[in-house]
Amino acid sequence: MDSIPTIVITALYRKIIELSEGVRVSGANGLSGPALLNYRGLIEAYLAFRYILQDETLLEDRAKAYKVGYHRQQIAASKYSLERASNDGEKQYFELAIQHHTSEIEKDDLQKVLVAYDELQSRDRRGFIPKWYALNDGPTSINSLAKFLVEEDETDRELVANLYSFLSTDAHSYMALNSIFEKDGGLSINSVRKSFNSNKDEYNFVATRSLLTSSILRFMQSTFPENESVVREFVQRIAPYLNYKSF
Repeated sequence: MDSIPTIVITALYRKIIELSEGVRVSGANGLSGPALLNYRGLIEAYLAFRYILQDETLLEDRAKAYKVGYHRQQIAASKYSLERASNDGEKQYFELAIQHHTSEIEKDDLQKVLVAYDELQSRDRRGFIPKWYALNDGPTSINSLAKFLVEEDETDRELVANLYSFLSTDAHSYMALNSIFEKDGGLSINSVRKSFNSNKDEYNFVATRSLLTSSILRFMQSTFPENESVVREFVQRIAPYLNYKSF
């Protein structure tokens, strides 16, 4: 059976590919809002991916923390939905979901991380589920995670620094108002779809490309270390597409 680090890293890598495709499809159809949401999700998946791979000695614990965090969130969401279920079928569905996710975090190889998780959650007066990367004195928010990677990791420093800048300035909760603009002395509103202009990077295509290609490289290095020559060839091929200064 595959190890937890392999499962978590592969799942995050798949998510990075999926969200990158979400940016591309949304942008190609002139949907700036969905493109931005996919891009932000891509940033969070990439930072998680990089954090887990950042220190080989901590890789297993960080991957287990991610897995425990996932199941904890699923349990909480299922309990919330169970309380509001309208029929027996829905209740049974959420009860089974709770049983499944509970059995996953009760496995022996997760107990050490689970104890650390419980201790961290007990410190929160509201009892909120902590961020998985906050375990073992780690970053406590997605912004601080990006900042941590900028400070600790020489590789991809410029790339992650730009991501941190984006996270720090992006008021995504209020982005609905960016569709309103002044015109002819009054106010107007943008159409839902815009014409796609391949000469302008309006949808973070350059940044998405860099995140995706960097992820491919790191996934190959971590999963297939025996293929060093293939990795070197891949690096040479993608080098022209890793222009972080284009952000």
